[in-house]
Amino acid sequence: MSATRAPGPAEIRRALAECMTLGDVDDAMGWPQGTARRRRWRAPERGGLPPSDAELGGVAIWFRATIEGWRANPPRRAVPAPRPPEPASEPEPAQPEITVPENSEEAETPQPETPQPETLQPETLQPETLQPETLQPSDEPEPVADSGADSGAESGADSGAVAAARVVTSGFELELDQQVLVEVRGRWLLARVLHRARNTVVVGYSLSSGPLGERQQRISVAHLRVPPG
Repeated sequence: MSATRAPGPAEIRRALAECMTLGDVDDAMGWPQGTARRRRWRAPERGGLPPSDAELGGVAIWFRATIEGWRANPPRRAVPAPRPPEPASEPEPAQPEITVPENSEEAETPQPETPQPETLQPETLQPETLQPETLQPSDEPEPVADSGADSGAESGADSGAVAAARVVTSGFELELDQQVLVEVRGRWLLARVLHRARNTVVVGYSLSSGPLGERQQRISVAHLRVPPG
């Protein structure tokens, strides 16, 4: 029986390009940063995001097709059903009116009202109830930490190549699968573009030979350069 083939680096990059984080949803919808994070916990009929398709390292992931379908056909708010009419109440029977003659000896004599002493009720102090603070889960992705076993990276760039590299001001200046230089923990590494946004770019790079050395990380354009040539 043949073993299942592991996906190659190119297949992994293509799959990651079809995934979107909360920051990618903000860029795709033209929202200010942080809007998608607040809308994630709303009900869908109130403009909330659809449920995430997966989670990678505690970060919610949506497929691009899921966001595009939700954007084309947003859920509508349900209209409540009309309330049934209340049954008509039956009229109360009329009570016979009793007339008391003015000069009757049996007429009631009004009694003088005796004032009652006012009783002061002691004030009861209610204990203050402290409500527990509710912590909202954070949607910010955790930075990828490099392990000690990956210290021998083969994709580093020398200082001369970094000095001659071009500065990037927007992620849309780049092409998918384009080779770039990224600064990771004070080191400049060769990487390839997996996904683009206005202020950030998702790149893939290798810390060691083999599939286990492959890494992917979102990098700000301030820490990214385009090598010459």
